Amino acid sequence: MQNEIITRADNYRVNVQGADGLNASEKYARLLCFIISVGLVFFSFNVVTPRWEVLWLYDSKRIFVCALVIISSLTYVISSAVREQAITMFVGLSRPTKIALGCLFGAMLFANLFGEHFLAGHIQFFYLIGLVLLSVLLGPFLARNKAQFFRLCVLINILLFLSVAVMFWGMTLTGHEVTIFSLFGFVNPRFLNHIQVWIFISIAYLAVTDMRRGKAGAVVRISLMLLFATSFATDARGVLLSMSIGFVLLCCFDKANRAIWFKIFWQSLLFGYVFKYVCLSPMPMIWFGEIGNVSVDPQVRVTSSGRLDMWIEIISSVSLFGYGGDKYACEGLAVAGPHNSFLNVLYHWGIVALGAYVTLVGLLVNKLRKIQHCLTLAIGITLISAVTYSFFTGLLVTPLSQVFAVCLLGLFWGQTRHHQPVTKPKYACQAHISLIVISIISILLVGYRLELRINNYPELEQEMVYKPQFWLGYNCLSKPELP
Repeated sequence: MQNEIITRADNYRVNVQGADGLNASEKYARLLCFIISVGLVFFSFNVVTPRWEVLWLYDSKRIFVCALVIISSLTYVISSAVREQAITMFVGLSRPTKIALGCLFGAMLFANLFGEHFLAGHIQFFYLIGLVLLSVLLGPFLARNKAQFFRLCVLINILLFLSVAVMFWGMTLTGHEVTIFSLFGFVNPRFLNHIQVWIFISIAYLAVTDMRRGKAGAVVRISLMLLFATSFATDARGVLLSMSIGFVLLCCFDKANRAIWFKIFWQSLLFGYVFKYVCLSPMPMIWFGEIGNVSVDPQVRVTSSGRLDMWIEIISSVSLFGYGGDKYACEGLAVAGPHNSFLNVLYHWGIVALGAYVTLVGLLVNKLRKIQHCLTLAIGITLISAVTYSFFTGLLVTPLSQVFAVCLLGLFWGQTRHHQPVTKPKYACQAHISLIVISIISILLVGYRLELRINNYPELEQEMVYKPQFWLGYNCLSKPELP
């Protein structure tokens, strides 16, 4: 009898500790999600920072992401519940995924260790590790609050549209020339397009859900139309192609909702272009601007951006083990980066890292073939669409795009774990110590990079073209004079 009472007391104590641990982890995740939501809303329609303050427009977003990494890493240091959640999620990964991740991180460390820019390479590595840990922390919370996240995506999309439309209309009414760079809050329209590829399926999924329930889903369908209109207005061929591929994949994999996905796609594409033509460009310029300077014919850009020549040059100069982080930024080349995530991995961290990266993408595609759950499938295809877009642009480098990458990867991770049996890992002391050490290093190195940037903030020289990478200019620690 006494033993039974002791056993019940022990079980009760374990259950309470488990509940407290869960609540602690969820508390930190909720706080970070709140900060992320406020930041994304502000940066998506930032009318506070003047358009000509290009350094602050770009770097403020990076400072925001660095702050998220530091706060997240700090929670890993102080909370055993957060560490246990991360250990559980890592243990639950498939064996091929663990091997691929190990090879990728190992190759990155090796290249940074013997690369030309030792400190900068390791700062970049632990910054990326910090983003992964942030994704792990947010994943289970986002999986339990996915409806709120999808509604946030709708709001963000409307704000992005306003960032373009308000500037287009304002410049048209005041007689100024309108270009794709006429927008609030972003140095380059491609940085806005980077966000669109992460959110379009989340918005479309809400429309599919409404239509399956017999509802019109007018608000989310109009929002998706505005997303395509914004992409057309900013001449974003890459994101339009990637979103089209995403919808094609949804039609292929989600047979039960194929007709709905296709209907949403063609209506958003068609009415998005019509809306852009009538309400953004060129009709408002004809009605309120100089009609002689505006063509009413549909404009399709068919010129090359020169990426192919740049990619050939990068491939011809790759090293077996890579050059380590920060190498490309310190070359003083005409462009900020390879504009290709695969070549970026190959150039900096070598063939082994590229093989591991391609393997991870292949494992994701293979996993999608086995997923029957519509929501999980939609999130996974969002990741594939983003990888597709990263083949043409620096999608995985820009700050707000990284925030959405963290959220969508965490959501997919949390969603797939939700549909799998939970394995109870043995919480080894070594795993907790390793996470604490990694988190402390991330805090110190990311904080150091922030301090260097603040202390070396340049005066903007109007004739100099600054390259957006980690920062807008001052991307090479060993050569801070490079733009």
